[in-house]
Amino acid sequence: MPFSTSSAIAILLAASGTSLSPDVASVVNADRAFARASAEKGMRAGFLSYLADDGVLFRPEPVNGKKWYRAQAVSTAGFVWEPEFADVSASNDLGYTTGPFANRPDSTVQANAFGHYVCIWRRGADREWKVAVANALAHARVERPKSIVAATRAALPEGVTQQEALAAIQQEERDFVEAVTRGVEDAFDTFASEDVRIYRVGELPAVGRENARALLAKRSGEHHLQTTSTEVSRAGDLGFTVGRCDVTYHEKTSTSYTLRIWKRMPDGAWKIVLDLDSPGSD
Repeated sequence: MPFSTSSAIAILLAASGTSLSPDVASVVNADRAFARASAEKGMRAGFLSYLADDGVLFRPEPVNGKKWYRAQAVSTAGFVWEPEFADVSASNDLGYTTGPFANRPDSTVQANAFGHYVCIWRRGADREWKVAVANALAHARVERPKSIVAATRAALPEGVTQQEALAAIQQEERDFVEAVTRGVEDAFDTFASEDVRIYRVGELPAVGRENARALLAKRSGEHHLQTTSTEVSRAGDLGFTVGRCDVTYHEKTSTSYTLRIWKRMPDGAWKIVLDLDSPGSD
């Protein structure tokens, strides 16, 4: 069944029959509550309720989400969505959800735009999940998810401190940024996990290195990345970066903004598990 506005609201209100670990279920439930609040009360109210005070949205550049929404008028337009994939850190303080969305220009009409969203979730001392980063990219209409897949959690080697993990991700990010200047497809082959998820506007998410390489090859040119912020879980096993990408092709440069999720693998290596590139205004 296509992912329409009516079907989306129906599954938002339904309990999942998928068996999830308590930690993953907690972030999935937060995502669903966020979607339900946005569908019932409007996007402005939903985002103001679930965004962290420093939560980031891409409009198109990264901005403080609460500040941006407070400046917006109340509207009946909005998204409905449903998670299809989720992961959470071993310390249960950082996680992410992703899945298809449908956009309706008005509450009285059917959806007319579709795509995928990604939410980074952070859990504070009050044990409430809040959105640290959120973005969505449009693509063709897709089937609604029938179940939720949780990322595999394997036993990790000796633990590292949060500060050590932060330094490790920052170094991996620097190495990746340098590698991208020599070729974006090869850089992802080296730094991405086997089940990496790649998000680009107008394209269905590419899952796996082979599919990722095919999708990345569509955006020719010289890539230059800048990283503006990095965050990592207390357990030192999951983190993300926000940044900028400038691509020069035939002497014309276009700018986009990036969200990249890193995960520590069983062998201790950090790998990219999700990469989202959101077009700028040019």
